[in-house]
Amino acid sequence: MATTTDVHQRAELNLETIGLMLGDLPEIAAEWGDLGSDERISWSLDWSNEMAGLDLLAGYAADGLLTEHQCGRLRDLRRKLEAAQPIIQRLGLQAPSVVVEKYEQRG
Repeated sequence: MATTTDVHQRAELNLETIGLMLGDLPEIAAEWGDLGSDERISWSLDWSNEMAGLDLLAGYAADGLLTEHQCGRLRDLRRKLEAAQPIIQRLGLQAPSVVVEKYEQRG
């Protein structure tokens, strides 16, 4: 069984990597048409993996395992994801809103 410290460390890693990927999204969107098929597929897979981390974070939040600060960062990611929906849809990336909405309903 994971300790609270393990959960907090995993949460920090997911919050950080999801935030970084969201930060890269506008630049990737601008270059998307110039990227080769393999690069687009690779980036899409990386995106999907990071968005799967939202499910983990949502579960931690619902179970009361995140710190208050981490919950705030998760809410901030949700707002950024909502704002990025036009880009996400245009690029055909996995839309994470269902995962994030699950957190909002539980939290």
